[in-house]
Amino acid sequence: MKKFDFKLKGLLKIREARESVVKSELGEILRQKNMLTSEIEKINNDITDAYHSQEKLMEDSIDAQFLNFYPYFIQGKKDHIKVNEVKIYGLDKQYQEKLKELHDAKANVHVIETLKDKAQTKHKKEVDKKLQEILDESSIRKEYMKRMNKEGM
Repeated sequence: MKKFDFKLKGLLKIREARESVVKSELGEILRQKNMLTSEIEKINNDITDAYHSQEKLMEDSIDAQFLNFYPYFIQGKKDHIKVNEVKIYGLDKQYQEKLKELHDAKANVHVIETLKDKAQTKHKKEVDKKLQEILDESSIRKEYMKRMNKEGM
């Protein structure tokens, strides 16, 4: 009996490889997004710390020029947050596009796997049919041989 050989095996491997590449790209996008989100949290903590240090400095006698630093510092941090939020928005768009790509890649793999399953089922039925024919033929021969032996005796 011939062993099952799927003719589209190479194409299936290519499609599966494409699916895994898209999955890894999705993971990279999520990693970047998480990194930017944690950076925003760190910047917000820096802003809170700056407000606290400004309040402590206000309790002591300090030069007014030194206090002018804080609004610029805080504004710079807020601008940095806005830049990171824009980057996150861009990553969200990329993520949605990659999800669509992943959906298409999975659909392509599914189609080929369905073809493979059908071909495999067909092959199994053919093999089973051939085995049954062999068994039937063997059974008929056995019966024939028994009859011949009985008639010959």
